[in-house]
Amino acid sequence: MVTPDEERNAVYATDLRPDELSFALRELSERFRAHDRELASRMNLKPSEYYAIEHILDARGSLGPAELASRLGLAAATTSELLDRLQQLGHVERHRDSGDGRRVRLTPTESAISAVIAVISPAVHAMDQVASQYTAEERAVILRFLQQTSAALTSEPE
Repeated sequence: MVTPDEERNAVYATDLRPDELSFALRELSERFRAHDRELASRMNLKPSEYYAIEHILDARGSLGPAELASRLGLAAATTSELLDRLQQLGHVERHRDSGDGRRVRLTPTESAISAVIAVISPAVHAMDQVASQYTAEERAVILRFLQQTSAALTSEPE
């Protein structure tokens, strides 16, 4: 059996090309998408509904229907139907903005938060276990790479 140190050293001993990291990230991205579809299924949601809940959770009450539609790449009417369903299921609430009564804010319900935590906890634990196999210095390099890659993908195309 290969120990984590031997595995890590084996990776360092090879001459990795930059495109190998790109391919690995694409594979990871696809795995995340497949995992999200599975989590949606466990919550009896369509993937778009699950993604909507993720965005609403991440926004912490600052997201409105128009912004959600933009993030999901959906038409306003489709997003409204999606939100109606999530509200009927008890996952999302719509609230008028206290500073601008014309604006609607979306918030997750406590049951939605609990349900998401329940379905993502095993994956978070598994990723934490993988991360714990690396030194703090290695995790810092990995984090910097992921942050820089994320920034490169969100910047304007040349």
